[in-house]
Amino acid sequence: MNYDVMRYGQFLRYRQFPDCGKLEASVEASVCEKLRTNMLRLAFFLAMLCVAAPSFGQEDTKNLESRKIEGQKIKDQKVEAQKIEGQKVYDCVAVAKMDNSIFRGELAEKYTYAIKGTAYAYSDEFGMGNIIFNGKLYMGVFLNLNSHRDELQLKASESGIKASLGETRTKVNSGEAGAKTANARPGTASADDGINIALKKELVGDFSIGERNYTTLCGENAVKGLKEGYYEVIYRSSNGYNSSNSSNGACNFLLVKRHYKNVTEKMNSITGKIETTFNSKHKYFLVADGSVRGVKNEKNLAKICRGMNNGDKRGQIKEFLRLNKGKGSEGKGSEELMRGIMVLIEK
Repeated sequence: MNYDVMRYGQFLRYRQFPDCGKLEASVEASVCEKLRTNMLRLAFFLAMLCVAAPSFGQEDTKNLESRKIEGQKIKDQKVEAQKIEGQKVYDCVAVAKMDNSIFRGELAEKYTYAIKGTAYAYSDEFGMGNIIFNGKLYMGVFLNLNSHRDELQLKASESGIKASLGETRTKVNSGEAGAKTANARPGTASADDGINIALKKELVGDFSIGERNYTTLCGENAVKGLKEGYYEVIYRSSNGYNSSNSSNGACNFLLVKRHYKNVTEKMNSITGKIETTFNSKHKYFLVADGSVRGVKNEKNLAKICRGMNNGDKRGQIKEFLRLNKGKGSEGKGSEELMRGIMVLIEK
């Protein structure tokens, strides 16, 4: 069938059914419209999917990275906590920022309940001094002697270094409840400021705290008749006391003071509460010619020295005490007179 025949057939059909062409055109237009609408919807869905897919992947990546970072943080925190704990117990270099063996040691144990007074020999304040530790001299460190435990403590803190420059800090007297704060004196450090290290007694030699000098009599330096521990040096013979030269004819004296602190409990008659207090006590000892003698005061020391010196210094000692009558008493005055007597003996 050729083209003209086809056109003639359509002509006859349109003449018999005049609305047939309009109906087909309408149906075709409707189908095309629906197809176009569906295609637009599909295109829009695909476009949205393409846009959303990367964000979903990014979100998963972000979550994964977040979990990794959080896990690493927790791990780092645990490791850091272990490091800090280890440093607190064994190595205070990180806190003190001074890389010396003297700053590595066990923490000084703190008292877990309130006690009136102080456990230290004179004051809660740590004083600047020098120390021979493990055969080495350390200068400008902050020390204090806990007489209750017979424990020498070292201050490890940056503020302790600042104190050596005369800077003031806030000090809290921990021994008294509700104590007011005050500026610590230059050259001192508060007991509560920084970390206190308990030094190993067997490694400690001579040391000083402020103007006071101390010695460690234990181990090889122990003196028969004296309890091993720390002693304040009131007087040492000019040639330096040494137990090995006690019988070589040279003056060989060592006058020391032992500090004691004990804890007592007493009920307050008004409040009915138990009060805990540190009580202070001290004793003097004269180490001479390998023997140890207890000393009560300057008069007792003079009597001991007159007996040791076969009478050749008795007159000088007697005159010295007469000239300084009334100056001697319990405390610093008595100790000054004791030093004066020892100087006369050594001349």
